[in-house]
Formats: sequence, structure tokens, C-alpha cells
Amino acid sequence: DGATLVRSLAAHPRLAAVPVVMVSDDASDLTRLEAFRAGVRDYITRPFLDEELVIRVRRATALVSVEREAVLDS
Repeated sequence: DGATLVRSLAAHPRLAAVPVVMVSDDASDLTRLEAFRAGVRDYITRPFLDEELVIRVRRATALVSVEREAVLDS
């Protein structure tokens, strides 16, 4: 499942910083919280508008850029 995949990515140093936006049919709070605990950057449920997905992916990747700059500046 997606949470297991995210945990597997986090276990690898070169993949740990890859932002993950999880797409799911499950809108339950418990599943969403499990995904965030596993390390997803954002969680979106189906159905969704294409534009919403684009906005969320852009936001997730923009945060990575900001975090990298902060690390390089310190």
C-alpha cells in the first residue's frame, strides 16, 4: 500500500527527501493520518480536479526547494 511505500522510501537516504502526494479513494481520517505519519507530503482523495492535483504537486515540490535552500544556507 502507499504508506508502506512511503516508509520504504524514507529508509533510503537518497530517496527520503522525495515528496510524495498520495492519491486514494479512501477519505477516512484514520487512513489520511496514517499516510501523513508515514511521511506523505500531501493526501488527495478521488474524485478530484486535475488542477487541484497540479496545485498540490507544485506546492509539495516547492517546499522541497525551500528546505534545500535552508540546508545549504546553514
